[in-house]
Amino acid sequence: KLSMTMSSTYRHDLKAINDDVTDLQADLKAINYDVIDLQARSKTINDDVINLQTYLKAINDDVIDLHARSKTINDDVIDLQARSKTINDDVTDLQTRSKTINDDVTDLQARSMRDKLLFFGFAEPQTPDESAQKTESILNSTTVKRAHYSKRAANIKIEHAHRIGRFEHAEMRPIVVKFNHYHDKLSVKRKCLDSQKATGENERSQIGVSEQFPKAIQDKRKQISPFLVKAKRDSKRSNLSYDKLYINNRMYTVQSVAQSGYTVE
Repeated sequence: KLSMTMSSTYRHDLKAINDDVTDLQADLKAINYDVIDLQARSKTINDDVINLQTYLKAINDDVIDLHARSKTINDDVIDLQARSKTINDDVTDLQTRSKTINDDVTDLQARSMRDKLLFFGFAEPQTPDESAQKTESILNSTTVKRAHYSKRAANIKIEHAHRIGRFEHAEMRPIVVKFNHYHDKLSVKRKCLDSQKATGENERSQIGVSEQFPKAIQDKRKQISPFLVKAKRDSKRSNLSYDKLYINNRMYTVQSVAQSGYTVE
């Protein structure tokens, strides 16, 4: 009886052990599946890391390339700035030289006009082919003699005389006269101006005389003339010489008179 009881107990224990072994095998199998899954996920993560490393390397290569290109562009910009400065310096130099040349040309033109006077108010001929001799004879007309200018009487020599501008019946072109001697020109101008002061307004409107200037100087005189008129109206000692205005013995240019605060209003 005791033997049967012990046998039954052993069978029961063996069954329990067998069940535990079965459970352990099931657990091991489950663990094995988990290990396989973890290995697969680990491989996936490793592949992702490799892909990220490759992507980061590509980005780093792009950054290095951008830095190189940026340096090249920066060098090009510096080079362009240097070239631009050189060009600006050249332009400034050319402008300075151009102004100097223009000033020299204006000065040469003014020197060539030094012995010339412009006469205004002489009637036009019937035809546009007025000869130089005819123009000179007009200057010796009665009207000019009344202005105290007589070529023969004053023994004044004229190199040439001609009208300026295109012939128009309704217009009276000025006559430019070149004298052989500068002092003759001054004498004629002074006598004509004295005659204008001594005569009435009607006579003054019929004949006029003035210096001849290059266009650049004439433009400056036109700009500065209103200040001369205003100065005379204000009873200031003033005169216009070449392209300079003198008011109370102080010299003004077109630029300086505008900046002086002196207005024509």
